[in-house]
Order: sequence, then C-alpha cells, then structure tokens
Amino acid sequence: MRAASLFLLAAALSMLIPIQIPAAAQSPSGIAVPIVCRSYYFFEIVKVVNGSPVVKKLQVDVPVNVSLGNIEQRSYVVMSSGVSKGWIVNVSRPGLSYVVALVRVCYPNTTWMIHLVRAFLEIPNLYKNYSVPTKILREYVGKPEPVILNVSSAFVAWLRNSSIPFWDLSIGGLAYRAALFIYWIYIKYSPSAIPHSVEQTVRTRRGDCDDMSRVLTELLWYYDIPALMLYGYVLLNLSKPFAGSLGGVTFVMPDTGPHAFVVAYIPPFGWLSLDLLAGSYIVYPFIIVEVTNNTRVSKEEVREFIELCSTMRGTEIAFALPSSAIERVSEETGIPTLEVLRMLVRFASSYRSPENLSIGVIRSYLNRLAALFLNTVYRLVMLFGEPYPGFIAVARWRCGAEVHLPT
Repeated sequence: MRAASLFLLAAALSMLIPIQIPAAAQSPSGIAVPIVCRSYYFFEIVKVVNGSPVVKKLQVDVPVNVSLGNIEQRSYVVMSSGVSKGWIVNVSRPGLSYVVALVRVCYPNTTWMIHLVRAFLEIPNLYKNYSVPTKILREYVGKPEPVILNVSSAFVAWLRNSSIPFWDLSIGGLAYRAALFIYWIYIKYSPSAIPHSVEQTVRTRRGDCDDMSRVLTELLWYYDIPALMLYGYVLLNLSKPFAGSLGGVTFVMPDTGPHAFVVAYIPPFGWLSLDLLAGSYIVYPFIIVEVTNNTRVSKEEVREFIELCSTMRGTEIAFALPSSAIERVSEETGIPTLEVLRMLVRFASSYRSPENLSIGVIRSYLNRLAALFLNTVYRLVMLFGEPYPGFIAVARWRCGAEVHLPT
C-alpha cells in the first residue's frame, strides 16, 4: 500500500495547478478553509468459528464523534447484534457479531489540501508570522520521550543537507517536513499487526504506520507543535481487498486500510492532516475510530491481542459504502434500509472466500439484489396477469432468503 500511496500522492502534488475554491468554513484566524462532507455506512463484522479459551472479550472498532474544526465526524449506530455495552464482543464461543454505523465525515477539500501541502513543502517559511494559541499549546503538546532528542538531531541534519534553514521554518513548513522525514526517510515501513514503542521504533528504525505516527507525534511535541493521532480506516477504493491473518484470525478490509496518522495544529488554518504515507484527508477520506494523544504502548494489551489471535479461529471484516449506494437499493426495491443493511451483513459474513471479498463483489451483490427484486415482481405479474399487493412482500422475502445471488 505504501508504494501505491506514494505514487498517487506524488502524482497529485506534481500535476496540481492553483485553483480558487469557494469557502465552506472558517479557520480560527478567519482564513477560509473549503470543506467537503461524505456519508457512509460502516460495517464491522466479527465471526467466531472456534472461541478463545483464554481471552473472553474483544472491543470492536466503532466510529466516534470528532470535532477538530476542519475535521468533523458524526457517527450513529443504526444496528448491532451480539455486542454488549462498550462495543464488546464475547469471543469465547462461536457466533456472529456486528455493528453498522451511519457516519458523516467532513474534512478539507482534497484538491485544496494537496495544493497547501505542496506549498508548505516548496516554501519553508510559508505563514511564518502566525502562532499557535496558548490554550491549544497547553492542551495538545505532550512530553516527548528522551529518545526523541536523537530523532531531532537526525532531522536537523537532514534539513541542513537539504539546504533548508531550520530557523526560517514556519510551523506548517516544519510539520510537513517532519512528516516527510519520519514517514519516508528516517523509518523504514515494516507492516506489523503488533504495535511497538517509540523507543523500539527509533532503535530499529523500522515500523508500521502507527509506530511511525507515535514517533512523529512526539517529534512535533519536541518543537511545541500540537499533535494528535487518529486511528481508523482510510477509504482507498481498492480493486482487491486488504486481507491478512494473525494466528487463527483472518482480517478482511474490502475497500479500506487499517491506518493511523497524525494531525497537527497548523496556523493559520487549524487542525490539518500530516498523512504523507497514505494520504488520509489529503487524497482519501478516512473514518475515525479513535483520537488520542497517548503515544505509549501497553504491553498488557499487546499480550492479550496475541493470545486472542493464537487461541481463536474466526474472521473480522470491516468496510464502508457510501450511504447513497444503500439508499438507492432501498428506493428501487422498497426494501427498508435496515433490511438492506442486514442482507449485506449476512452476505459478507457468509462469503465462501472472505479473503476475496472485494468492494466490487459487495457492490455487485447490491446491484443483483435490486435486479432480483424487480425480476420477481415482474414474473409474478406475468404469471397472475395483474399486480397484487402481496407480490412486494414475496419479492422482499426472496431477496432476504438469497444470500449468494447468482451472477
């Protein structure tokens, strides 16, 4: 995913020409920030085949409400099953659990963001005369670990070799160069389901997106730049699903990539994405399941996760669909939206080869669902010579009964 993301981001940065975009929001300084909003249905499905005798509970990912000025997310759980308070799933016994949430995500226009990132990387002192409000500094600047001093020394040396004067950098110029340095220069990308501490990541100079982001967050704190980490799913619209296994658990993301990245408070605009690794809120939409300033890794949580995967057999599936795609099927067939969502859960959870469950397969199922409904009604009308109210109920029942529709 890393190479493809770099290609797309580089292509976008190199091909972009300045354009004027109507303002949709105001930054804290009053400068216009164009905002786009998208709505999705987010699905989190856990299917336990053999329960774990060691770990009894698993907290599933559920989108959260977020309010960071330029970045806003509102989430409403529309249906769930097998999930207790706190979004906990019992994984000690076989069963199917799921959560479906309607999520509205608002973030800066991607064309505007790409142009802004490019400008900060090309002009080191861009917007240098702006500062961070004292209240934001107090609330969002943490204490970096001592090992970050080594990272800072390497970063300053890299800037010097690039003929970029550190003293002349604006906050935005510094933040985006720090992101470029951490994500692409200082740490080698090494995918892993197990998180690593800041100290270990700096020592080995290897890490996954979350490992890199912990280091970047603390490096920004070192320079008194407010920063937060966002965990969730970047919506990449993949042609093939993101799939992997750890122990007996298979993780499938048809159109999303599990991801973590950093947002920083960049005056005069406010909170902006620094995700130069996968392009979240720069190129791609992102659904947030956690916002945190905690850069420490809990050894106990890591141990429990490893024990769960080694003692349980099952599948976890996470994906998102535009709300319009679901509502279109509901409007065309008259099947209530909640029932369409249940059909999708049944389809995804019972798919014979989950590692091949792409977003294209899911969209195709939705299209065939609508076609089956209309075809059933048509055949009943042709058979009986006139339409009867009961035909609609029969067609809905048939759609609900057919989990795997023929292609």
